[in-house]
Order: sequence, then structure tokens, then C-alpha cells
Amino acid sequence: MSFKIKFLPENKEITVDKDTDLLTAALKADVGIYNSCGGKGICGKCKLKIISGEVNRSVLHLSADDIKNNYILACKTFCETDVEVFVPEESRIGLAEILIRGKKIFDPLNIKLAKTDVSISEDLGIAIDIGTTTLVVYLLNSGNDILCAKAMYNPQISFGEDVITRMIFAEKESGNKQLHSLLIKGINELIESCAKETKIHAKNIKSGMIAANTTMTHTFLGINPSYIRKIPYTPKMDFLPSQTANKLGLNINDTAIVKAIPSVSAYVGGDIVAGVIACNINHTDKPTLFIDLGTNGEVVFGNKEFLVCCSTSAGPCFEGGGIKWGMRAQSGAIESFKFENDNISYKTIGQHKAIGICGAGIISVISELFIKGIIDKSGEFVDGSSKHIKKGEFGLEFFITEKISMTSQDIKNVINSKGAVFSGCEVLLKKLDFEFLQIEQVKIAGGLGNALDIEKAIILGLLPDLPKDKYEFVGNASITGAKECLGSERKLEEAKQVARMMTYIDLSTEPEFMNNYTASLFLPHTDLNLFPTVKNILEA
Repeated sequence: MSFKIKFLPENKEITVDKDTDLLTAALKADVGIYNSCGGKGICGKCKLKIISGEVNRSVLHLSADDIKNNYILACKTFCETDVEVFVPEESRIGLAEILIRGKKIFDPLNIKLAKTDVSISEDLGIAIDIGTTTLVVYLLNSGNDILCAKAMYNPQISFGEDVITRMIFAEKESGNKQLHSLLIKGINELIESCAKETKIHAKNIKSGMIAANTTMTHTFLGINPSYIRKIPYTPKMDFLPSQTANKLGLNINDTAIVKAIPSVSAYVGGDIVAGVIACNINHTDKPTLFIDLGTNGEVVFGNKEFLVCCSTSAGPCFEGGGIKWGMRAQSGAIESFKFENDNISYKTIGQHKAIGICGAGIISVISELFIKGIIDKSGEFVDGSSKHIKKGEFGLEFFITEKISMTSQDIKNVINSKGAVFSGCEVLLKKLDFEFLQIEQVKIAGGLGNALDIEKAIILGLLPDLPKDKYEFVGNASITGAKECLGSERKLEEAKQVARMMTYIDLSTEPEFMNNYTASLFLPHTDLNLFPTVKNILEA
């Protein structure tokens, strides 16, 4: 037995059998629905509204109002008749706003684009950044100038927010094939969009370079990544062979050679190596801290003489995952927050009506609530401190709007995540007998971009308490490194050398990490001497 499903407002229709849940149906219909748990019914993000028809649904993660207004969770709902459903704004995978705005962040307006009047015979290239959350493609001319730049969310998000969830999915029959096909489809869409905009023929693209984390690199090449998450956490290979575009399924010249920047370990990939190259850390004398704040949290410390790195279990908090009203940085996301005399003000991306809170906004809210005494050092709400604290579905919540709130559990999740990142930095420095004050520059890469308030990130205990002028946002350093390596064999050789010289510190086997991590699970830290600026604010 099969049923027809119509998704609004896209007006896309698909016919599926009765055992197909609505999230899977949406994926097949090419309707992007936000979910961070890979369809396990854990995150509660894939809410849809039933307009017509009968369904078999679970009430898991649904409030009384949700049920009354005919909302369902897509991943736990099955058709009993033909149905028509509406995808609300907060459940849609929208445009990757953080990638298309802000100085030094991926922004076609701020990237110096070359003239597109290329000759018919000119050989072109593509640089590709494959993030867990986003895809970015640069179309480059023979001089390695950018002709066009495009970005989208990684379509694999439909199978889960993080790499672990996707590795588990890859273990299913044809799971890895689906992950590979969906990824290639997304990249091809970006290539086609670049080709149309520049009026070039995609067959002129005769070379490619990818930078990606280890899991995404394996998936791109069609290699099953599932064993990366199993002891001894060993990838199939770190230095991956070149492939032809035809074999990969890329819609460019069939014989185009596509190369991958090498990885360092299971959880420090070619994207981080590319970032080191883009920031010239392998050429500087200055002790440099490189932090990639994306879906994962990777840290590199060093200079031209040494490089150590680690991957922290930061989780998806800084991309909005694991937060009740968390969302990616797209229109309507709260990105900054102020609280004075129990009055709230905030700014949303695109100045649209607030529909959720993105990573930068989450950091802003929690830091502000802490400084203003609404939450204590452990992240608990202080009784009677604000009229905006009310009893919600999950205990006490701080309501930013009538609907959008920050729960006590949200705050705990963020404290756990920030603690992992800061403790990773701390372990790397201690391994080499360095102190934070010896760091001369800090490079911040990843999706948070210029929306991140450095001062508030320090108050949270996410970043070291260093002078603001030591910090620099480097945007998408991964795509920059990929571009440089595509245009220069010397740079690619440098990347290989960087991958070889980077010493990976496995935090799970470091006894000191757990001690540091436990100490970091307060705002900003149990040791306020590590955060003198915050200490002064609190004592003022």
C-alpha cells in the first residue's frame, strides 16, 4: 500500500509505501528538514504540521499545544492516507546565512572575483570544502583567481547532524552509498550554479582539490567511514589517492584529477591541515593557537618548529544542535543578546522575526545571563532574579520571547561543550610547557565567524582570556587552504608536510584532560585566575 505526500510551502509531492516515515519521504522529495539526531526521535527538531489526511504518530517531544495544533515529528510519523503537510520556518534547512555575510566570512561580495570572460579552451579548477554542516565550492581560472563562489548546507544533514551519526548510518545496507551519492549531488548542484553564473562549460573544469574532515573525505571518495569510530579509531588511510571526476560522479571533465588534502588522524582531517596552510602557521615564529569552531571542535597549537593538535568532543551546540530553540545561522536566528534592568533586546540574522537561536546567539545569551546574575557559576537559574524565568516544559526556562527560551539543560549542554574546547587548548599547551599568556596569536575558524563576540566567549570560558587584539577571525580557512593547494604543487607538498609533522594528542587517553575538563564545567572556570578579566567584572 502506498500514499501520496504533499509538502508545503514547496508544493513537492512524492508517493511512498506505508512503512516510510515522513522524514525519509521528505529526503526522497528533496525537501530539507532540520534534524540533528539522524531520525532517531531524540532532537525533536523535525516538526511538521498536518494540513489534511490521517497519520500514525508518536507524541514524543511534542507539547500539549503542538498536539492541539496538529504538529508531528516527521521521523516518527507514518501515513494512513494521502496527506498534506506544512514545513514551518524553524524546521526548514534554509540558506547558509553565516556563509554569505560578514567580513572575512564566505561572502561573494567580499571575495575579489576575477573577470569571467575566460577563453573556451582555458582549463579551470574547483576547490571544495566539505564540512559536516556546509559545502563550499570555488570555481577558479588558470591563474587560480576566483570566478565564482557558492555554498549550501551539506545534504547529508538529513542523515544526522554529526559525523558519528553518519558513520552509524554508513553501516546500514547501502548506507555509505547513499551518503556518497547525496554529497556528490550537492557538490554537482554548486558546480552547475557556478557554471551558469559564469557562462562557462563545466567540462572545462579539469582539476579539483577537496579539504574535509576525515569522515567526509572518506565519504566523498566512496570509502566507508564507519570503522573510524571504533577502536583503534583508525581511518582507512590519511593520504588518500587521487581520483578522476568520472569515477567520483562529479559533473566536470571526465578525466579531471581530483585530489584530497591529507588528514592527520580519525578526527583531525584535511580541513584543519588546510586551515594551517591558509593561516601560514607553518611559516611563523609566533606561538599560535588555531581553533575551528564548527560542528566539531579541533584545536592546533604551534608554529613553524612544531605543531600539536587534538579534536574535542564539543558536539553540535555551537551549530544550534542539542539546544531546545537552537538552529543554524539562518534568517530569523537570534545572534546577539543584551539584558539590562530586566529588559531584553536582541538582534536576528536578516532582521527577521526571531524563530530560534544560532551558535553566536547562544554564547551571547548565556554569557549575558551569567554577568547579570541570572544564572550562577554552575549554570543554574538564580531564584527571583528575573521576571523572564518561568516554569516551562523542562523545568525553569529563561524566555527571550513569548515562545523562545533557554532551558537549564541547554545551559548545561553549552557548558559541557565550551569546557571540552577550552580543556583541549589547555592540554595542548601543558604538553609543551606553555602558558596561555605565551600565545601570540589566536586564529578562529569555522561557522561562528564574525558574529561571535570574543569578550562574551571569554566570559563563557570558551576562549582563553587574552587581549582582544590577539584574536583574528579567519573565516572558512579550509576552502582558502584548498584553493592555495589547487593552484600550487608547492603548497600541496607543504600540506603533506604539515600533516606529517602534526602530532595528534588523543584526549581520551590523557588523564589530565578529564581533570581539566571537570574543572572547566563552571562559568567561566573553577580557577578564576585563568580568567582575570572576568574576575574583575564579577568583583566590580
